[in-house]
Amino acid sequence: MLELDREVKDLDKQIAAVFRRHRHAHIIESVPGIGTRLGAEFLAATGGDMTAFGSAAKLAAYAGLAPVSAMRTARIVTASMSSTGSSVK
Repeated sequence: MLELDREVKDLDKQIAAVFRRHRHAHIIESVPGIGTRLGAEFLAATGGDMTAFGSAAKLAAYAGLAPVSAMRTARIVTASMSSTGSSVK
């Protein structure tokens, strides 16, 4: 088990090093709540090409950060966050 923990820590360091070399790493990490690990997951999920989404709203929806409203009778209810993209675990 200790060997596995060491391997995971080594891989985390490698991922962080690769992420920090990305040209948008400092911008991605400037978003509150996004650090090295989540930033790396974000780049992996999007392929690193932010222009592929066309707008910030589309990118937010893909990432699951855009609130979704549902129309119920005569009022709008804010339901939950929705993701139109793939989930990276």
